[in-house]
Amino acid sequence: MADSSIFIIRRLYYLDWLRVLAFAILIIANCAEVFGSDKWWIANPETNENIAHVLIFFRQWRMPLLFIISGVAVSVMLERKSITAFIEDRFWRILVPLISGMLLVVPPMIFYIWRAQGNTIAFQDFYLGLLDLKWFPDGNLHWLHLWYLAFVLIFSIGILPVVMYFKNEKGKLVIDKLAQTLSRPTVLFPLVLFFHLPFYAAQNYFTGDNVSSLLKYFPFFLFGCFFFTNIRVQNTFMNKRKSALFAGILTSVTLYMFIWTTDRFSAIMTSLSIPDFIFQTCKLALLSLNQWFWVITFSGFALRYLNFGNNFLSYANRAIYPFYIFQQPVIIIIAYYLIPVDASIVLKFIMLLTATFLIILITYELLLKRFSFLKLMFGIRTEIHLKKLFPRAKKLIGQLAPYFVRSVRSS
Repeated sequence: MADSSIFIIRRLYYLDWLRVLAFAILIIANCAEVFGSDKWWIANPETNENIAHVLIFFRQWRMPLLFIISGVAVSVMLERKSITAFIEDRFWRILVPLISGMLLVVPPMIFYIWRAQGNTIAFQDFYLGLLDLKWFPDGNLHWLHLWYLAFVLIFSIGILPVVMYFKNEKGKLVIDKLAQTLSRPTVLFPLVLFFHLPFYAAQNYFTGDNVSSLLKYFPFFLFGCFFFTNIRVQNTFMNKRKSALFAGILTSVTLYMFIWTTDRFSAIMTSLSIPDFIFQTCKLALLSLNQWFWVITFSGFALRYLNFGNNFLSYANRAIYPFYIFQQPVIIIIAYYLIPVDASIVLKFIMLLTATFLIILITYELLLKRFSFLKLMFGIRTEIHLKKLFPRAKKLIGQLAPYFVRSVRSS
């Protein structure tokens, strides 16, 4: 999860706006999922497939954009923090909220999912089932919507050797030369195809697996960490935003016409006797280009028009993390009791979205931001540090960090 204060220090307000908007869209989209189809965790008896079609568009680019922003956060933090301080930040801001969410936030969501499926288990018996340590759907232990935190944690720690290797002057020169190449529109626009080569290969072996998802999103995180804030790359994003918008519209229309709403693309490839391997490669390439064009578009327009701060942005940055953690469980619990109500889809959606926003806002204002232990549990910045609670752990990390740095540099 991106650290809001980091972007303010570097005056990267446009990234804060993008982060807030991306998570706001996530909450709205999850409320709409209830009415889009019967494939989500919990569904309204009456659905509208047009809602599902609209949601596909937002699903394409939202997560790549968030992983880029998280990569930028890591880069900026490592410019002003030691490795020890960085690992401590990741511990409090990601690992602790992830564990807290898996034990306290996700289980009620799974309980109501099971209830919607007809399971009548008592809540106390359900919760004791956590001790079985069985992964959902066989059990009730999972991170579900908090997978993003798990991925960011893995990426943040895994990328440390690479960041330290390029931290010296020689390494910075290499990154600057690469950024100069990547800033060329002819390289930047198709870059995502190179990004996703490992992901394309993994599709044949890890279909639907976390491994393929890691390979899908890691290049965006890497790009954010090393290249996204380079002035040449930023200028290309901003200057070519309209070209990216046109390309995004073109690829989106193509996807809607041939893949997302019909199986026309598959029929055409079959009629031409195109091998399935080529068909799948073309499909994945088109999807990758589409999401990348929209990332460039929104980033470019944000650079041009949203590079400013205000009180709303400051408040939203502090609140968006707990909103992200709590939004899906709250949506599912409210939807469980709302869907039997005799009302139109539009009215139910408005009720669901309003109730979700108000419940999380009230919880944040009255509880989460007022108690230090709740701040620690759910990633809200606090003055409590690792050395105050676990001085030996802090000392151990401090002793190991120099060896880590030397081993990276010697390699």
